[in-house]
Amino acid sequence: MKKKKNKSNNNFISKLKKLPLSTKILLSVILLVTSFIGFSLSFYLGGETFEFVNELINDFDRIMM
Repeated sequence: MKKKKNKSNNNFISKLKKLPLSTKILLSVILLVTSFIGFSLSFYLGGETFEFVNELINDFDRIMM
């Protein structure tokens, strides 16, 4: 017997392939902009987050000793 393949992923990909070029470009630009914003925010908040994690590690070390 043949196995039934999950066609939801293939269906989504085929729908993306059928989109016009301008829509593909627009979607890729939106994806790039949102990923850049997330990357920038992670760097902006990275210092404070690192200090918080560092304090947690120090507290954990004091508790374990």
